[in-house]
Amino acid sequence: MVYLLHYNCNNITDIDEFTANLEEKANIIIQAILEKDASTAAKAFTSFLAGIAYSLHLSYEAYYMTLFYFVFVLTRQNLKKQKSVSGGILDCAFEAPNGEIFVFEMKHVPSTKKIEDTSIAEDNNGKPVKSFKKVKLSQPEISRALDKAAEVAMKQIEENQYPAEYWQSGHKVYQVAIAVCGRDNVRFDFKEYELPNL
Repeated sequence: MVYLLHYNCNNITDIDEFTANLEEKANIIIQAILEKDASTAAKAFTSFLAGIAYSLHLSYEAYYMTLFYFVFVLTRQNLKKQKSVSGGILDCAFEAPNGEIFVFEMKHVPSTKKIEDTSIAEDNNGKPVKSFKKVKLSQPEISRALDKAAEVAMKQIEENQYPAEYWQSGHKVYQVAIAVCGRDNVRFDFKEYELPNL
């Protein structure tokens, strides 16, 4: 069976080149994760996202999580996807070749906000009606929203004890919060898991 994917490749002359470029970016992301280098991981994932046509991007967490899974597929890494644990469902976990374990939680931040439209609108009876419009967030607003989303993701990992099942492995376990706002704004935060005092 053959599947055809319609994709506008105006700037791409060779699909092998396109795939190799994504693989190279995916390898950089994995290496940055292994090194716990939040800045490089964020820049590399942003670059990975930028390699996909803007018109194909969807403003949903599941879309970005799927692309993050794809990073592991491209690099032939073993990723445990959406696993049920005692506290809920973790987005994914990754056991590195050296045995270290990374537990990921991703949050999506919308790039727009609703504000009240100050123009006067009226219903059919001539009564004023409140209406709202969407406006793009400013870069400082995006930065604050990413900070908050990463904080929420990290708190979710900790409160639900997502890494608890992995600590007995004898290897270090890291919590990784990922916040995404469109294809141009990504944040990674790493924190070594510490067994809670019982």
